Amino acid sequence: MEIQGGPSFTVTLPHYHPEILRRKATELAQQAAALFPGSAPLPKPDDQLVFARQRLTELRSALEALNLPLQASQIRKAQAASATSAADIGLGSGPATAAVLQSTEEVNTTATSFSPFGPDFTGASTAQATIGGIYDGSNGTGTLTFRVQNGGTHGVDNLQIKVFDPLDAQIDVININQSDPLNTAYTLANGLTLTLGAGDLIKDDEFTIQVFDSVGSVVDPAKPFNGTRNQNPNFENGLSVTAGSFQVNGETITVLANDTINSVLSTINQSNAGVTATFDAVTEKVVLTQNTLGATPTITLANDSSGFLAATKLSGATPVPGIDGGNGPDQHIEDVSAFSSVQTGSILINGVTIAIDVQTDSLNDVLTRITNSAANVQATLTGGEQRVSLVANKYTNSLVLDSNGTGFFGAVGITDGTFNPIKGVVHRNGLSRSGAKEFTTVLRDVADALNPIFNDAKLSGRPGTFLTQLRTNLQKAILGAFDAKQGQVRTDFGIEFNFGTSDIAVFRFDREQLLSALDRRLDQVKEPLLGNGVANKVGLVDRVLGVIQQAESELDAKLGSTGLFVDLRA
Repeated sequence: MEIQGGPSFTVTLPHYHPEILRRKATELAQQAAALFPGSAPLPKPDDQLVFARQRLTELRSALEALNLPLQASQIRKAQAASATSAADIGLGSGPATAAVLQSTEEVNTTATSFSPFGPDFTGASTAQATIGGIYDGSNGTGTLTFRVQNGGTHGVDNLQIKVFDPLDAQIDVININQSDPLNTAYTLANGLTLTLGAGDLIKDDEFTIQVFDSVGSVVDPAKPFNGTRNQNPNFENGLSVTAGSFQVNGETITVLANDTINSVLSTINQSNAGVTATFDAVTEKVVLTQNTLGATPTITLANDSSGFLAATKLSGATPVPGIDGGNGPDQHIEDVSAFSSVQTGSILINGVTIAIDVQTDSLNDVLTRITNSAANVQATLTGGEQRVSLVANKYTNSLVLDSNGTGFFGAVGITDGTFNPIKGVVHRNGLSRSGAKEFTTVLRDVADALNPIFNDAKLSGRPGTFLTQLRTNLQKAILGAFDAKQGQVRTDFGIEFNFGTSDIAVFRFDREQLLSALDRRLDQVKEPLLGNGVANKVGLVDRVLGVIQQAESELDAKLGSTGLFVDLRA
């Protein structure tokens, strides 16, 4: 190293990346200049040029690595003969559970609500009012006021009630003619109904109710089915329960008109139906649980003349089966319900006899015995220990299976017969799954190096002359690879370039779409990226590497030191 106006000396540095070597050399030169104040000051490198050199170094490395997975031989290797359970066997090592059947949805799914059903007048009016229907939420949440405009005797005089919203604005007028039957339901514009009983209405007398546009209606399991006004159980509009009966597991459950949900569930629990019935206030569903654990006992409902099953949303509900306990691969075969058809005896694999004793052997015992036999087969549990897998140890061997009267292979979901290997090498126009994933990983490195070059936010100022020209050259190279004339490229295999802005990534790709293309139509991806020698077409990789080579030569000249000569020996 020679300092202008000072002595010269040699510095030997260990093996580093060239950019690291340059930084270390600069640091050493600055230290040397401090020792010799009379020497010329060191120039400060341009930040954008250093930034460009770093990105280009990364981009070149990623592009060179991009060739490897695409140039790999596209073959499917030979596969050993194998046989696997067609479906999960149904094994489990946990405790036994019971079948459960519950309401298909909340007993009352109405999204709005109101209260009370039977409001009282504040004055001396004696005609009782009952509110029903479904509130449509049009008046929001708050108090609705029903005020008598024309008083008199219900059924004798013409009456009128006006309805006011929470802001005391009139929203409806109910005209009750003297000829109307006492049970007439008058429907308001907001979906509610008013039914008025016998008695008198006093002018200006009023009652109020609360309406809720976002609080759902809830059934009351303690109210009688024939309850009126404030004793209404509040089933979903249009559903009700009357005297009758239905069956649970063949047992008849009698329903009275004044029963409640709770009392009917109690009747079920006290019967011989073999289930426990509850009302879940959290989910607002009726739940029936089989008292006997295991996969076989179930719950059946039938012959409802009361409307109870429909009103509680049990009609059409399907029970979730229970699970047999101790049903794991280490249980004796005879104790596992899925293997109830298996008999003691022996199976044949590739002509080798393997003994099975259902009273003393577990599934794992049999699989271990197969693996350790002369059949040259690996026998394991796969798929979360729910499927049996048999794989020949040699690629050239077939797999011949015979249950030999035991029913073993049928019980584990494998068909008796011969399974042949896939021999030889099959060429295919697509990358292997692992090769395709490797390619997308390297392509992500390309994006991470390229996109910052076009992103002004990564710079400490406006792009200078060099960086502006570099962007232009890169854009021209990329567009040329795809024969694109405008500043945008959008392929049908997931790769996109957009040079219209410097604030977002100019290079993006859809990984799943690209993986599919690499598997099925690799040539369409390779040609724009690697080119086509037959058609004399240069691909994106070579085009961009050419731009990088030219830019790096210019950077070496621009970042070279003035009055500073460094001899680096690595």
